[in-house]
Amino acid sequence: MKTHSQFLVLLALLLTIGIREGTQGAFVQSLSKSLIPSKNLRIEAVVKEGETKGSLILEWSLKNISRKDIYFRDTYVLRDYKFTIRDLDGHIVSPTAEGQQKIYASLFVSHRDSVTLHPRQETERSLILSEIYDLKPGRVYEVFLERHLSLDRGKTFEDVRSNVVRTKIE
Repeated sequence: MKTHSQFLVLLALLLTIGIREGTQGAFVQSLSKSLIPSKNLRIEAVVKEGETKGSLILEWSLKNISRKDIYFRDTYVLRDYKFTIRDLDGHIVSPTAEGQQKIYASLFVSHRDSVTLHPRQETERSLILSEIYDLKPGRVYEVFLERHLSLDRGKTFEDVRSNVVRTKIE
């Protein structure tokens, strides 16, 4: 049984690394060919301290900055968004083992809510970063997130990227 669970953890790591690094073959290559920066949506992010020591919460809003209604699907933040956390040396912070399992499990979320954002309307989300990533006290990190989505039924994909937020873990 232990070997089976170790295999699942390894599989989760390989899948996530492949997804994060963009090595999922032709599908990712076809996505990147039609990926354009979004002129319709904007992500604004802030980082707040949580209630417990060392807890860090990323809060963000996805706002419709266009003049038309925007329709898309929402599942789960770890599936819909890509989070990048770097230390001041530029090294990417890895998820903890528990965080990696949460990321892997998010790939299997099948329920998808239909979301409509009217002009200037926004939707807010949050994630407790310290529950997913290996953040060390006393260090300064830069955090940003991005989302790739299609607003025209899969013909093109837009890349919506947040501002970079700098924070220090106390």
